[in-house]
Amino acid sequence: MKISGTYWQASEARNSFSDLMQRALNGETQIVRHRNGEEIVIMSRAAFEASRPTLKDYLLKGGPRNSDDNDLEEVIAENRANGFGLFGKLPVNKE
Repeated sequence: MKISGTYWQASEARNSFSDLMQRALNGETQIVRHRNGEEIVIMSRAAFEASRPTLKDYLLKGGPRNSDDNDLEEVIAENRANGFGLFGKLPVNKE
């Protein structure tokens, strides 16, 4: 996925770090590419906080919805089958 912002090679970013940091503080996303192809994203804390969903947004969207996520009811049933409840190990009935 291509992220919009200014791209830097690692050595260029190291040599121009104050410029890179000032651009990030001004709200411009900075992407630094390592020679092995991996990338990091540098942004201001304000931009980072603004990009994070609030708990309310997260819950309204239904939480994580990836194809590899377990269904909530399935997880609850599995925990109960293994003797666990919401607050830990379920008490054992000794009848």
